[in-house]
Amino acid sequence: MSITFDCRCGQKLETDDKDAGKQAKCPRCGLSITIPSPAKEETVCPACGNPMEDDAIICLQCGFNKKTGRQLAAAYDVGEDTQDESVPAPSVSGVRQVTRRARRGEEEIPEESPVFSSFTKSFIFPLKGTALWMVILMPLLRAISMFIPLGGIIYFALFYSCLTDIMRTAASGPKFTVEWPDFSDFWSEMLLPALIVFCASVIVIGIPLGVTMSLIGGTAVLSQLSELSSFRAEILPGLAGGAIVGVLVALFCASYFPMTLVVAGIYQTFRASLNPVFLFRSISRIPKEYALVALFVYIGLALSAVINLGLILIPFGNFLTPMISFYFYAVVASRLGFMYYYNKERLGW
Repeated sequence: MSITFDCRCGQKLETDDKDAGKQAKCPRCGLSITIPSPAKEETVCPACGNPMEDDAIICLQCGFNKKTGRQLAAAYDVGEDTQDESVPAPSVSGVRQVTRRARRGEEEIPEESPVFSSFTKSFIFPLKGTALWMVILMPLLRAISMFIPLGGIIYFALFYSCLTDIMRTAASGPKFTVEWPDFSDFWSEMLLPALIVFCASVIVIGIPLGVTMSLIGGTAVLSQLSELSSFRAEILPGLAGGAIVGVLVALFCASYFPMTLVVAGIYQTFRASLNPVFLFRSISRIPKEYALVALFVYIGLALSAVINLGLILIPFGNFLTPMISFYFYAVVASRLGFMYYYNKERLGW
């Protein structure tokens, strides 16, 4: 017997019922999904066909008694003021409470995003299960990649695909654990996700920063040409203005860089991850939390850079830099995943 269910991205999936309760990856978006149990056949009232509890005797819709085979019409007929005391009237408030509890249990998403506790969880999340092994083994994997053909490409794909898996897992909720990427499909499961995230990052941040640094560097060189006073008077102000514009452009791109990582990492859509209209519309729906998360992202990246600079100064410290980089990148990826998990209804993707 097979189970048919839907992924959060809308893709219909099917598997054997023996896999119920296990985790699987959606082939379309890559999110980790818990396979639901097979749906039980619904018990219905023989008289009116409305759903009933399995152990219910009396239908609350029409008053049919399954034991006697008779319908308690007097209790529910329109226009009758009398009510059979043997059949208690259904409690409307009780039904609403049960429904509300069921919905919360099904979605498993708090009404409010636990912003500050999620920051703490982000530091712990990469230190559990497979994610911890990723952090520990990353220096060794880098060392091995230096001695095998195409080792650099393999290490690049492994490094960023692991980060993508961490983000996707966090986007499914903190109760899930990270798994290694599927090594049997190197292109679609490892290299392609790594390329999408890396290229989106370079385009959003690298190109504007490169242009800005070039303008600033060019201005500094030209400032040394003191003998060309007319040249300085006419050209340098324009170049300085260009450098300022370049810095503003870089800051503008940096403002939506974290959201770019979320879209590229979770949904693997290169086009949407570079669309400022889509990104800023998403940011406007969770502005306060996004501002805190964006600040957290840049602090995490800065900490990684500072610690790695310190490690270079000590013997064999360079060997540990992949572990430090991967850990802080994983912390950032976890926090971005949690941001999506707690706000996906408001984001409306």
